[in-house]
Order: sequence, then structure tokens, then C-alpha cells
Amino acid sequence: MFKNLTQFAGLLRNASQMTQKVQEAKEHLGRTTFERTSVSEKVTIEMNGLGQLQKVRIASESIELSQHAEIQSDVLEAVNAGIKEARNMHLAAIKNLTNGMDIPMIDKLLAELAE
Repeated sequence: MFKNLTQFAGLLRNASQMTQKVQEAKEHLGRTTFERTSVSEKVTIEMNGLGQLQKVRIASESIELSQHAEIQSDVLEAVNAGIKEARNMHLAAIKNLTNGMDIPMIDKLLAELAE
């Protein structure tokens, strides 16, 4: 317990450095992109590490009117997979910033990264 308190006190002393590191992490996550594809492989999305959708690609053979509901479902599936990956990237960035220390206010830090 005291080890965590000592680590936390060190973080507080270095708050300005932490702010800079959070900004750097935010910029890095904004530049980092990844793709996720629906199970049917008809829809692929590209997102950045901040969870911002960059591109949506729909396979040309999937554009038939009769498949409209299926395509909507595929887009939703691919975007949700992308959001999950972005959240994982946020957590990894925070763990890196805090040297793996568990911080109770992690949701607030994630919100800062996503702004």
C-alpha cells in the first residue's frame, strides 16, 4: 500500500510533466490508425487511436438493395470493434504513462485522451 502511495505522490510532484506526456500520448493516438473488418468481410473501417472513424469501405458486391439491413449491421459491427481497439490503446497509453500503476480515476484520464 505504501509503495503505491509513494508512486502516487511522485506522480503529483510531476504533474506538469504528466500533462505534457498525456498531450504527447494524445497526439500519438491521433496519428496511429488501425482497421477492423466485419465477420462477413463486407465492411472495413479505419479508425485512429482516439476512436475517430477515418474511413469506411464497403465491398462493391455488397451494395445490392436487398442487403441493406445486413450492410448496416456489418458497419455497426466493424465500428464497435474499432472503438474497442481504441479503448485498448487508451488503456495501454495510460499504463505506459503511469508505469503500470492502477489509478482509480482512469475513466477521467481516458476522457482527457479522447477530447
